[in-house]
Amino acid sequence: GRERPALRQLVLMHRADRRTVSSTKALASALSILAAGSSADRGVVKFVASDPRSNPSLARDAKSALARPATSQ
Repeated sequence: GRERPALRQLVLMHRADRRTVSSTKALASALSILAAGSSADRGVVKFVASDPRSNPSLARDAKSALARPATSQ
């Protein structure tokens, strides 16, 4: 619940930063949580997956997270 807006903000703030390579596991975890969430949460994950400015590793993680079935919240 209440942590999801903060996760969305975190992912959007760091998605294009090439220096986040060391923290991509944390961001990938956040993407997985968001991908299983609401349509707004999934929208952020879709944006990260499709935006060419996203860190390529993070974009791959977003695509993988979207490939998993969503759960209802």
